[in-house]
Amino acid sequence: MIQASDLEAGLAAAPAAAEADGLAEAGTEQPLLGLLTDGVAVAPLEQLGVSRDKVLAQSADAGSPLT
Repeated sequence: MIQASDLEAGLAAAPAAAEADGLAEAGTEQPLLGLLTDGVAVAPLEQLGVSRDKVLAQSADAGSPLT
């Protein structure tokens, strides 16, 4: 079972990811991408069909400034 403390690192990475992408604040993609880089969340998210590549592709399709 995933504990809340296990997810903190991925969520904490969101502001840095937004800054690296040239954004003033994190959108919905950055926390999700952070969770996909944190080992404990990767497997459950991938079992649900969520992957880093799919998030990036959807962001590009939606015109997000992320890509």
